[in-house]
Amino acid sequence: MRIVKFIKADFILTRPQVKLMGCFLILAVLVSLCVSNPGFGVFFICFGSVIFANTPFNSIRASDCGFTNLLPATTFTRVAGRYLFGVIMCLLGVTMGVISWLISNCFVKVDSKLLGQTVLIVLAGTLIALAIQYIMFYIRGNKAVNQWLVFLPFLPGLLFFAFGTSLLQWMNEVENFGVHMAILAGLNGAAVIILAAAMAISYQICKRRDFS
Repeated sequence: MRIVKFIKADFILTRPQVKLMGCFLILAVLVSLCVSNPGFGVFFICFGSVIFANTPFNSIRASDCGFTNLLPATTFTRVAGRYLFGVIMCLLGVTMGVISWLISNCFVKVDSKLLGQTVLIVLAGTLIALAIQYIMFYIRGNKAVNQWLVFLPFLPGLLFFAFGTSLLQWMNEVENFGVHMAILAGLNGAAVIILAAAMAISYQICKRRDFS
């Protein structure tokens, strides 16, 4: 499928950052041990994966939209490929976050049920942050922006990190499994809807501009 080709092309652009994920894993374990909280390391590495998922946008310049635009494909294929790449990066971050948790938990023992809650929080949070960031990048396109606005697309990732860690801490303090599951189910359901809506919006943006 052509979508797969675009996913591979984005991974080629992101290869150096993907290699850095190994370093993030080490840092995530160290951070977890420093704060005696394995969940914090999971959020740390997932935050990194969301930021790295933006690399293909930053690798494309106005004068050269990249070799991916030379591939024959529809606008939907380009946009879908980019979003699927981002989702894969988020899943990679969550997977490495779980590995970080398991390593950290060998030294800092916490309730094992928190791992499931943490995974569901970071999964929803990364997808929502990814969706908002990608819409920002598609709206910006190749236009030059103020240097302060360059950092605007990274704001959702920072908010995810702050909100997610606060939510996890609240769940630790309020022991009500039913309420926890209802919140997590609603959060993940909302993440899927927001991601689909973001892709549809990005597609409409690209239909009006030769950029994807």
